[in-house]
Amino acid sequence: MQLTGSLADRPVTVAWEVTHGAMNGCPAPRMCVDLTPGECLDVVDQIAEAAPRLLLIAGDMAARPDLVDIVARANAHGIWVALRPSIRARLLDNDFDTLRRAGVRSLSVSLGNAHAHGAVRRISRGLDVLTAARRARLAVQVKSSIPELADLRRFSQVMQTLQPSEWRMSLPVPKRGEETPDADRTEKLLAALSRLPASTGVPLSLSDAPHFRRIAIQSHARAHSRRRILPLNDGRGRIFISHCGEIQPGASFPIACGNVRLHHLLEVYREATVFRQLRDPDLLKGKCGRCGFRLICGGSRARAYATTGDYLVEDPACGFRPVSSPLDHPMKLPSALRALLLRLNPDFSRTRSIADPVNLRELSSGSHACVTGFDLPAETRRRLLELGFLPGTPLHAVRRAPLGDPLQVEVRGYHLSLRNREASGIQIETR
Repeated sequence: MQLTGSLADRPVTVAWEVTHGAMNGCPAPRMCVDLTPGECLDVVDQIAEAAPRLLLIAGDMAARPDLVDIVARANAHGIWVALRPSIRARLLDNDFDTLRRAGVRSLSVSLGNAHAHGAVRRISRGLDVLTAARRARLAVQVKSSIPELADLRRFSQVMQTLQPSEWRMSLPVPKRGEETPDADRTEKLLAALSRLPASTGVPLSLSDAPHFRRIAIQSHARAHSRRRILPLNDGRGRIFISHCGEIQPGASFPIACGNVRLHHLLEVYREATVFRQLRDPDLLKGKCGRCGFRLICGGSRARAYATTGDYLVEDPACGFRPVSSPLDHPMKLPSALRALLLRLNPDFSRTRSIADPVNLRELSSGSHACVTGFDLPAETRRRLLELGFLPGTPLHAVRRAPLGDPLQVEVRGYHLSLRNREASGIQIETR
């Protein structure tokens, strides 16, 4: 089942490594030649056809003297531009006012790992950059690695004081020979992170941790944020360009599927086999393939590839254990089969009554339920996902029209009406 709709047609965000050394993922370093200024402007024109948001990743901004021209060209196309420079000593020599006038909307300041060598010096320099960016009236995103659970309170207090526009954390994608984050420990840590926005007032996002969306939904943390959850992942709404023009699904996903010198960015995103497979949740293996949240999560494909060499296997850093068999969800089975299994084994319905509703159309007015899946055409399913009907989302059947159609439901704090033909395709569990 290929993902249909906007995410199959074009990405939401393009990340572009504009200087050598900004990332450590060049697939062929000895054959790699930096894009020329003219080629960079051509790339911006390609991005203008593909995505509305651009993240420029710069190792040393001085190594790209045409950076302001790149930003200005993107701004002329109406592209929202964010800049993530490396925290170097001479970064403060840059004129942030000039960058803002050229079109940079946001500056991402990376504080890195608080326990790494040189962390104190880097964090101090990062705070100086943050101050300079705010003086230039730039929105500031603070990027860091995920702290240890014991350090989380201290980090959250710092963010509460700084009040950046966003706090973005990254869950490590291991390099060859490195250990994968422990799944159960990561699950507990992400659950604690899902409660942070309510206490700090700072929006939180994670990279290479798509299962954070599932945890946030399960813990109802979505109620504390007005931001819409998008099912983005490497190759699904996101695309990466290296400093030499290689096109990859993500920065931590070192499979080159083309080069902007030879291929159009949008063509690679739409047609390359790797990208198409990454957008097809039915190809996922292991527990990711069985998980009811695979449409909004799908696991980190970069981490799966880094640890096994197969980007479709389950994410080793996810501790969620989805039910693997439909027998564990009796209400999702056809009614005749449910009745047969009930006669053969009276304990089959031990967790729920056989009379419980299986879809939203059967839910009585005033009742509460939770979305578990869909049996609808792809376009209808996509529209409902955009409206907030994500697996795990609680909903309330408010009332029905006098003739029984449509049904008014409350979901995520707003009311909408659904026809019976739509409601019958929304699978639920009663609460």
